[in-house]
Amino acid sequence: MIETHAHLNFEDFKDDYTDVLQRSFDNGIKAIINVGSNFKTSQRACEIARNYIGKNVYAAIGLHPIHVLDEDFNEEKYKALIKEYEGLVRAIGETGFDFFHQEAEEKQKEVFKKHLNLAQEFSLPVILHSRGGEKEPLKPYLKILEIFESLSFKPKGVLHCFSAGEEIAEKFLAKGFYIGLGGIITFSTRGESLPALRRGAGGGKNRKTIEKIPLERIVLETDSPYLAPEEVRGTRNEPKNLFYIAKKLAEIKREPLSKIVKITEENAKKLFKI
Repeated sequence: MIETHAHLNFEDFKDDYTDVLQRSFDNGIKAIINVGSNFKTSQRACEIARNYIGKNVYAAIGLHPIHVLDEDFNEEKYKALIKEYEGLVRAIGETGFDFFHQEAEEKQKEVFKKHLNLAQEFSLPVILHSRGGEKEPLKPYLKILEIFESLSFKPKGVLHCFSAGEEIAEKFLAKGFYIGLGGIITFSTRGESLPALRRGAGGGKNRKTIEKIPLERIVLETDSPYLAPEEVRGTRNEPKNLFYIAKKLAEIKREPLSKIVKITEENAKKLFKI
């Protein structure tokens, strides 16, 4: 299994990230991408990757949309990271829009475009974050698609923590993007709205959408330390828990677990050039 989105570079793991990595490897994880949310955590992801050279631990660097008012997105500093940690930075992000925590739409748009340009310059995929507010849960997805239409190039990447419906999935699949599935797919089905789903509900509608997403376009992620799967809800999430997500996807797709693992690994290798 390949963990395409973790945050072992966050404070939650500052005292034991080495133990967490070892547990991951011992439990079938073959590669891990730690994702930055600002410059400090992006740099930390790179440092961890360097400490594990040759063991398939990589970094994604970027400024999360909830932090665009906290610090400037200095492209030159991020370019320097890519060059200093050559071969270890495998993606740009996470980046996109978040209207659940704030409404700084223009600033988020400005920073998002800078991420896309950086990804294009270095031929890297982008990791997209999309979280809407209570009244407009689909707004960030639509804003991203709108910006894509204005570009002179075609970004590639993954729609992280997917929790929307079939129509949105189809639009991103048509753009060549992969769909990132995590702990949300394991949560109990209680038929809540999409905003509730993003806060941790199951949602039968989401399951029906997942049934229709081609397996060849899915990658697995835990978003550790967040969104622990149903079997370990209430605990700090870790990459080793990717097993529960793969198991649930096998159930939804009605496919053997071995096939789910094999194909999602191939997808991650192709997208992130692992």
